[in-house]
Amino acid sequence: MLKAWPSILARKSHHAREHRLIPAFEKYFAENSHNQGSLLVQCRYKHNTDHGLRGRDVAATEVGQMVASLTNSVASAFWMVYHVFSDPVVLNECRKEVTELVEVGNHDVYTIDLAKVKSSCPILLSTWQEILRYVHIGIAARVVMKDIMFDNKYLLKKGATVMTVAPVQHTDKSVWGPTANTFDHHRFLPRPDGKRTNPAAFRSFGGGTILCPGRHFASSQIMSFVALLLLRFEIKPVTKSGKWAEPRKANPMTSSMPTPQGELKVKIVPRDNKKWQVSFSGSNKGVQIIKEDIFGDNH
Repeated sequence: MLKAWPSILARKSHHAREHRLIPAFEKYFAENSHNQGSLLVQCRYKHNTDHGLRGRDVAATEVGQMVASLTNSVASAFWMVYHVFSDPVVLNECRKEVTELVEVGNHDVYTIDLAKVKSSCPILLSTWQEILRYVHIGIAARVVMKDIMFDNKYLLKKGATVMTVAPVQHTDKSVWGPTANTFDHHRFLPRPDGKRTNPAAFRSFGGGTILCPGRHFASSQIMSFVALLLLRFEIKPVTKSGKWAEPRKANPMTSSMPTPQGELKVKIVPRDNKKWQVSFSGSNKGVQIIKEDIFGDNH
């Protein structure tokens, strides 16, 4: 990441990337295996080749995609599953919302359109947003464009780098109230008085012109995954007490979400023997998750 002689200071990782990962992706694309892959892989390959990338360059871009898919997304999915299934109140409320989307068709086949999850499950969405607020450990970096006095106290010089740590911003009690350090799955729901927390305070996907382009994909993916778990399975902790224990967190340098430290063993049991069918209706509408999505870029 720092470009500080990676072949020396990060020898094993550098060797694995250059001599194992990239060649493996080169072989994958050379054999046209992506044509049997997901639509995402096919669209990425077409986009890259349409813009002139070939061979090793196409393979190298997939390493970045793999990091994005496996680090933050997998860790985020873990904490979402943990917080939903470890709290009976959260579990019941989210399961009720998802169950209301289920339709029963011919031959008693139960169907859910996962595209509706992101727009018709406000509690599940609020829970996902709270996961990102409560667990997120990312850092936003910005370059100062001109000298400016900040808060009448601090002179920020042109060319300097300002770094904002998400946990500090996301636990500011002047913004989030006295429960800032507590997990509240209702936090992002509309209030009865019509007031809401300043949406600009929620910055898990960045902000302004620098936004995570995969935020809608990641949000849809993780919410759909949890929705299917809610419908199909019961998840119970395998502990002596039978109670959930919150895992300790490890904070990888390359990730914006912590990973669980150690194992969390669970038992996954099907809820029923129903026949299920999953659909995903076409929708170009993103998840209304951050200020720019809710109000547009002009606010």
